[in-house]
Amino acid sequence: MAEYKRTTFPIYFWCGRAHASIAGDQEKADWKDAYFTRLLLGAAEPTPEGVRKTRDLLDWCYENDIDVILEDPRIALHNYDIHKDRPPEGGHLPKEYRENVRAAARDYADHPAVYAFCILDEPGWQAYEPCVDSARIVREETGKEPFINQKPHYIGVEKKLRFDTYREYLEQFAKDSGVGFLTFDHYGAVSDGKWCNPNYWYTLRSNMEAAKATGIDMWTIVCSVPHFTYCPETYNDIRFQVNASLAYGAKAIAYFTLDTPRLGGGGESNYRLGPINWWGERTPMYGYIRDVNRELLGRWGSRFLRLDVDEVAHFPYAPHEEEKAFEHGEHIRAISTLKGPDNPHIIVSTYTHRDTGDNYAFFVNTDVQNSVLLQIWYEKAKKTWSYRLDGSEVPTEEHIDPETGAVCLELWLAPGQGELFRLEE
Repeated sequence: MAEYKRTTFPIYFWCGRAHASIAGDQEKADWKDAYFTRLLLGAAEPTPEGVRKTRDLLDWCYENDIDVILEDPRIALHNYDIHKDRPPEGGHLPKEYRENVRAAARDYADHPAVYAFCILDEPGWQAYEPCVDSARIVREETGKEPFINQKPHYIGVEKKLRFDTYREYLEQFAKDSGVGFLTFDHYGAVSDGKWCNPNYWYTLRSNMEAAKATGIDMWTIVCSVPHFTYCPETYNDIRFQVNASLAYGAKAIAYFTLDTPRLGGGGESNYRLGPINWWGERTPMYGYIRDVNRELLGRWGSRFLRLDVDEVAHFPYAPHEEEKAFEHGEHIRAISTLKGPDNPHIIVSTYTHRDTGDNYAFFVNTDVQNSVLLQIWYEKAKKTWSYRLDGSEVPTEEHIDPETGAVCLELWLAPGQGELFRLEE
């Protein structure tokens, strides 16, 4: 798996005003106050003045422990008229591309805040080869990670990718390009159907399994601005999306987006009520993502970066036929519902810590309206440990089941809540 030499979990946002040519004190305050630890940052034009502005902002990021995915116009493929499903002229990258990447590397690759360079969003089969070639050139010339956001799964996506299965595409792309992570966006968690949306869960699992198969990490982008069929979201919706991502092993989480998009052509008001509104003011959504980010960083810090997923299951039923329903497992003997809905929607994930070998369990309530009280029996644990908001690890309040001798825990989960436990076995 890709290694991170950082003390915080990467949290950033996709699109918005993170651009060196316009970012000022208000933008910096919005990023910092919401506990973002990474930026997808647009570089200014590659003139001496533009490079100076960009490096000044990179300096600020480094001083504030924020790393950067830099979108430089000489590297991003859309500046060469290569888009999601549009092939480049002649089918290949232009001859000047490598030299342009070298020029960008001379300007920015030495900066300690730069983690990756952005290449393209959601390539289809027409952009497959240019993305693969670009990723290798970026790695060779800059020594940084190439960032290419993948399509989510939806009906008909295999045709757009020209692969038999979505997961096969992800694995092959990772092998051909040498990327250090797979990243994608899918907002089905906040559309009609929510918990039962099969494409949402299939996208998560496919990226998780493809990342494991190729030895790299999985990142994901969640929705924070209502638009199209995606409903206005609550704090519970944001918490659910983030915790579900962690349950499937995400090693970085982004939001779409921080600033409410302002689009012409009759679509300007379809995007609405994002964390920062059209007038640059913070909305209730800003408070939601701030508090979810603050909880993730305060309670778990970088811990999820070191946890490798062993299994993800759902209790009591799987949301669709390709997901796994919870059964008696190696670490968890049984689960029952004491209070709440008859059929709660619970993700049950187990992990192994890649340094210590310790086992962990994570429980997420994906019901965004109802709390649930669970009773959990562990299989081998003699003691379990949980985490307070300040990050301290504390013994869990539990008891020994007199009939089975198993460690038993009663756990309240609010809508969207996730709770992590270290198992002392």
